[in-house]
Amino acid sequence: MAGKVPTTGHITLQGISKSYDGLEVLRNLNLEVNQGEFVTFIGPSGSGKSTIFNILSGLEPASEGSVQVEGFGLERVFAYMPQRDALLPWRKILDNVILGQELQGVSKKKARAEALGQLAFFGLEGFEKNYPFELSGGMRQRAALLRTVLTHRPVLLLDEPFGALDAITRGQLQVWLGEVRKRLNRTILFITHDVEEALLLSDRVYVLSPRPAQIVLELPVALDRTGPGEIVTSPRFVELKARLLAALKSEGA
Repeated sequence: MAGKVPTTGHITLQGISKSYDGLEVLRNLNLEVNQGEFVTFIGPSGSGKSTIFNILSGLEPASEGSVQVEGFGLERVFAYMPQRDALLPWRKILDNVILGQELQGVSKKKARAEALGQLAFFGLEGFEKNYPFELSGGMRQRAALLRTVLTHRPVLLLDEPFGALDAITRGQLQVWLGEVRKRLNRTILFITHDVEEALLLSDRVYVLSPRPAQIVLELPVALDRTGPGEIVTSPRFVELKARLLAALKSEGA
């Protein structure tokens, strides 16, 4: 990827709790993310997964606890891609994907030049002059991810980026995101409700309980994604899926 991206160190969440007017959403979360890891959060709706991302990205403070990033202040670490693509309907795709850079003070000329060099890999070449309503759901999500990547923050927060897509498009983008990851020097934190998606993409999975969310399982994945055949039918994948489903079921998720 064009542009220099700083390498973030170890991320630690210590004793993170969050309440809204007496409603306890997160309770004493303690977790770690290593440099370059792909870590997924999975749990029932309303369990506070997005709240974790809001705290990391600085959109809201924790009620208790702290976030520490080795060697960094928090203000320039996290780039947040929310569930909806949030593309501005009055801006063409090229101008949408450079929005984060513009907000950081990068000149429009420089930002456009960098974005144009990435459009082909993100499957958007030839669509830079289109408006968001002219693109498919999958293309809009790729544009939103490119906008997030171009901020050059070392940690990407991806909140159910494929949740609203049909099964075929979702499967294609899961494979594509795996290829994107190989090209990115980033740590990725990911939210999903899909057990198979979590296993296909992740190095580790954290399972959250219903609200107030606590971690009920930390699952290292360690799958061989290079071999032939369907990974979802491998004995290791089936075993891991059973463990995730059992943890979710035990928590009433």
